[in-house]
Amino acid sequence: GDSDAVPPRPIDASDRPYFIHHVDRPGRELYISTPVWSRVSNQWAVVLSRRVQSADGTFHGVVAAGFGHQPHPRQ
Repeated sequence: GDSDAVPPRPIDASDRPYFIHHVDRPGRELYISTPVWSRVSNQWAVVLSRRVQSADGTFHGVVAAGFGHQPHPRQ
């Protein structure tokens, strides 16, 4: 969700590459995205994420944090 809102707004990220990566792959490795347009901040962001799963490997969701990213202008 959007942690800047009170109460936090839910966000549907199920179509994002970082979410799909974790749905398709068991394990808890860190995923670092390519820059994506943030639906929360309306800015470019790089997302770091990890899969959340139970002890038996059942998928429970994704924990993600986006960090602002300003692409370098082309010369």
